[in-house]
Amino acid sequence: MKIALKKLVSQFLNSADESVHGFRRLYNIGVQGSREFNLDITGNIKTVVLDVNANKTANLPQDYISYSKIGVLNDKGEVVTYKRNDQLSTWNSIYTTQSLRKTGVPVLNTLTPFFDQDTYPNYYYNYYYQGTSYNLFGADSGTPEVGSYKLDEGNGLIILDVHNHYSQVVLEYMSDGYDENSDDYEIDVKAEQAFMAFLRWKNAIDLRKKFSPRDVRDFRVDYYRERRMAAVRINQFILNELQDAARVGNKLASKA
Repeated sequence: MKIALKKLVSQFLNSADESVHGFRRLYNIGVQGSREFNLDITGNIKTVVLDVNANKTANLPQDYISYSKIGVLNDKGEVVTYKRNDQLSTWNSIYTTQSLRKTGVPVLNTLTPFFDQDTYPNYYYNYYYQGTSYNLFGADSGTPEVGSYKLDEGNGLIILDVHNHYSQVVLEYMSDGYDENSDDYEIDVKAEQAFMAFLRWKNAIDLRKKFSPRDVRDFRVDYYRERRMAAVRINQFILNELQDAARVGNKLASKA
């Protein structure tokens, strides 16, 4: 469950008996706190489906911080991930309506083989069995190759390989807490008290004439105590998950 940042700032102003004139200043502090909380404590993970642009790129969400998966869904609802390929060029990646991203640069279309395939028909095969040559050693593990990507975070883009034929991609990423529907940042209710302590501490730092160095130090200690408590509430122990892990670990085996 989430609570809006605007509501938290209003509650803080009421509890601190401060004027609404400080709302904008405290809200800006809260935006910084929301990003810090999502990176260090709450870890707000989102999954979205992004449309692929004409030049085989996809736009990163506005609240994007980092990602965990990029790919497409299979029939089980699982994400089949693309492979990262840092060799993909960022050339023309910002021109999302241009269908050919490689326009204007030299392109190597074919490779000339070093050996004549007619003379050496089985040169690249490394296994022979019952009159047939084929590759056995060095064969890949069978991991599905549905596509490849490269991140261009500077321009807010996911660059896909030019052979990508999917019109959409699935992105699982860490958000900074911003919600487009409510046009506000959202905080996990389990971290509400820690966030209020964060506002209290940063507010005291801003208003140095109103608060003494001892007050600032006490607010800081209180914040880090509430922060540890929030981490415990969010990453709570779930008995059912431990039991499932124990059952999976129990296997039938012969004794020595």
